[in-house]
Amino acid sequence: MKRIFASLLASIFVFSAIIGYAGELENAGKRIQEALTIIEEEYYKKLTPEQEKAIIQGLEESLNKIVRDNLDRFSFFRLAPQGKTTLERLGEKFVGIGVGLSAHPEDEIEFLKELETHLKKRQQLPETDPEYETLIQKEGQILIKRYGIVGERGIYITQVFKNGGAHLAGVKRGWSIVAVQNQKGELKKAAGMETKDVLDLIKGTYLEKSSENTNVRIKFRKPDSTEVVLQILRKTVARETVWGEMKTNDIGYVQITAFSPDTAKGFEDIVFELKKQGMKKLVIDVRNNPGGLENAVDGVLDRLVPPGRIMLFHEKRGKKEIAFYSDYSVPVIFEGPIAVLINRNSASSSEILAGVLKDYGLAKIVGEKTFGKGLVQSNWGMESGGEAYITTYEYIFPVSGYRVHGKGVEPHVPATDDRLTLKDEALDMALEVLKHSK
Repeated sequence: MKRIFASLLASIFVFSAIIGYAGELENAGKRIQEALTIIEEEYYKKLTPEQEKAIIQGLEESLNKIVRDNLDRFSFFRLAPQGKTTLERLGEKFVGIGVGLSAHPEDEIEFLKELETHLKKRQQLPETDPEYETLIQKEGQILIKRYGIVGERGIYITQVFKNGGAHLAGVKRGWSIVAVQNQKGELKKAAGMETKDVLDLIKGTYLEKSSENTNVRIKFRKPDSTEVVLQILRKTVARETVWGEMKTNDIGYVQITAFSPDTAKGFEDIVFELKKQGMKKLVIDVRNNPGGLENAVDGVLDRLVPPGRIMLFHEKRGKKEIAFYSDYSVPVIFEGPIAVLINRNSASSSEILAGVLKDYGLAKIVGEKTFGKGLVQSNWGMESGGEAYITTYEYIFPVSGYRVHGKGVEPHVPATDDRLTLKDEALDMALEVLKHSK
């Protein structure tokens, strides 16, 4: 438990440095550490592991409430040993077949329509109506079913990671997993199973030893409804954050799902591949991208913004400084018309990408106003095993001087995807914008 006390004291030292009242807060930290030491050494009973865990959890919750209430909701501390920090985990690899998965789009639409029907019906009732509570319970059941149970059409493949087992076996994005080999070696239908159980079968977590380099039989359904059973190798793969394809004869599409250490290189590789296929115009999709590493979005911008330009300012305690320039050593890889797709869930580094390209007139921004997270966090892995994740800067766009925090990036062309249709209306709008661009 002494390591946890040290984590708490280290947390308070970091907290002190951030807000600028080091002396008083450091003294408070020492007093708290002394109080915890007295509990550990002098309490008439030896603390049980459960008691230690409860104390640690309570301290962490209290400290983070203080941080949320007095600093911002993006900063936090973890007192228990973490191994790797939050930012280090962004680039982690995993053992699996190498695919990104989601609910099947048609199952998703049915779920949303069912939920919407209940919501509309409940909104017309007074809260005192006995049916009001019944409808709330039904909505809860629908949500549990949606997020915990595989739908009738199986699990949809949103992405196939390069050099993973699925990629090597020829699996394609848009296929669905409809059955998976179970512990008995039989193909078990995925529909109706708990999502977690299907994922455990796919990943082989039930095996006594590591599932790396083992095989699993999976039945896939293709978009044309034909089915195929393939034996897929489980192996260590990187979680890719970028993928792309051609949408028309001359318009390429690249989706960035997060900004991790490999994002910039992945973006470059895909852009070069799409250019070989005839790409002259580009859609960059950062919808539902929560952000990630600032130097990763810097790397993507280096490949789009002419060298030597200021790309972002940081401001800390009233002092404004240049965060970074576009890199002279990194060539611009695409100079054609660009549309950036954003929505209300595009945050942080996604907003930097859209905002900088908008500031320099290098892209048309299409979609919804973004989340509005204009604060930059720094990450410390503390010597005692804890972790500090603290806001250290506010960022400012280079040309307009616009501060995105609390306001978001506004699109040039508003567009919203209707989740109750299989079409992607916002993407269609971006393609239409590029069709008329020169």
